[in-house]
Amino acid sequence: MKANGSANSGTTHSTAHIAPEILVSSEGLQLTKQPGDKEIYPTVVITNIGSVPAGVQKVSITAPPGISFASSDLTMARWEHEGTSHESVFPASDVDFRTRHTPDRKTLTWDIPLDLDPAPYAWVILYPHMQIDEDAEFSEVEIGFAVGSPPLATDSVPVTIGRAARLSAVPAVAADTSVKIVGCMLVRNEEWVLGCSLRAALQWCDAVVVMDHASTDATPRILEQVREEVGRDRVVVESWADASRWDEMTQRQRLLVLARKIGGTHFALIDADEILTANFLPHVRDWVGALAPGQVLDMPQVPVWRDLDHYRDDESNWCHSTISIAVADRRGIFWAPADGDAYQHHHRQPRGTRDGVMPTWILSPGSGGMMHLQFAAPNRLLWKHRAYKLFEMLRWPDRQSVAELDAKYSGALDERGMVLSEVPACWWDGYRRELIDPAHDTWWAAECERMWRENNPETFAGLNLWGWPTGLDLA
Repeated sequence: MKANGSANSGTTHSTAHIAPEILVSSEGLQLTKQPGDKEIYPTVVITNIGSVPAGVQKVSITAPPGISFASSDLTMARWEHEGTSHESVFPASDVDFRTRHTPDRKTLTWDIPLDLDPAPYAWVILYPHMQIDEDAEFSEVEIGFAVGSPPLATDSVPVTIGRAARLSAVPAVAADTSVKIVGCMLVRNEEWVLGCSLRAALQWCDAVVVMDHASTDATPRILEQVREEVGRDRVVVESWADASRWDEMTQRQRLLVLARKIGGTHFALIDADEILTANFLPHVRDWVGALAPGQVLDMPQVPVWRDLDHYRDDESNWCHSTISIAVADRRGIFWAPADGDAYQHHHRQPRGTRDGVMPTWILSPGSGGMMHLQFAAPNRLLWKHRAYKLFEMLRWPDRQSVAELDAKYSGALDERGMVLSEVPACWWDGYRRELIDPAHDTWWAAECERMWRENNPETFAGLNLWGWPTGLDLA
């Protein structure tokens, strides 16, 4: 990295004549990508290290051979320090984009209102949306970043391109003893599975912070039982009593704050219906501990299907997807609603993270991963996905068409071409699977009825709700 700006010498000049000093840093970020990959977000941190404010600056990003811009958008997130990781976030709407993207351009330039005060050191992160060209050959290249005109500071993000790269592997080294893995778990009425899944998470996490969203079943009692078993400092519980809405990104961010407060250096991303296959327990802490700051650990998602003894093992998307299970902390990661319509759902990774990695030896099918148990409870799955459709139609009616919303949630119940394999005994070894009840009566049914009764049914016209609400008493 280079910081070229410097203050003028002498004591007779006003601050208006002093150039800002800016540091641009990729913080050691390295990417490994495949030809045709459409989702690349190289990130740099821009810091004011001088004595005067840094206002609007030109930011130029240069794409090397094999890489191009997927869009002309540049995202900026800004924090103001006061001894904490961040206090506020400025979304992409604060960016004033000046340059029209054309396919043959390899450098784009923006005028960015950095608005960085000099003391304490203030900073922002910037990341463009880029892609690997379909015909890219194996190579090691760099994406260049420059701030200022002429440049005040520059840095680059190295990228390895090529099919031989596949997924970068976590080094086979022991985790640092200073690593503290804190699980972050959102729960609502999870008595059917929580007794097993929380205890399973504590087998590889030092602690778990839990956000209990207005649970009315035995969830609070189970949380208290586990706290008594393992120590109250290992399970930290916070409640959100408002049952009328669920702001997932806001609550994930709250969990991140709580996890940092208890000393977490790495954070496990675990839902209540997810359990790591037990054969990975001897290795997972080493994999997490080996992550670079901001890097994410991905695992195969194992769709445990219809019961606890089988998993789906065919050509469907569920059988070939990965799931992010942990991230190493660094300045600049956070959760926030989507820009524009403040969409709150289904963004598992925090923003500002680096590309996920996966140990190469677990890439083979059936080796294990994160068991997703939502598919093991078919009745719950049906009602849950009905509820998701109703909820999103009410809260974000203009985000997608009815057909798009249907397609989004109907795939989870599509069993065409299904092949099931037996779950190996070693995946459950040491876990209390007797505490899981896939046939439980789900609270999602009452939630669907509530939304239907409290709103005009025409609001949901066109949705495929799998034969419901036939026979519903609307009196």
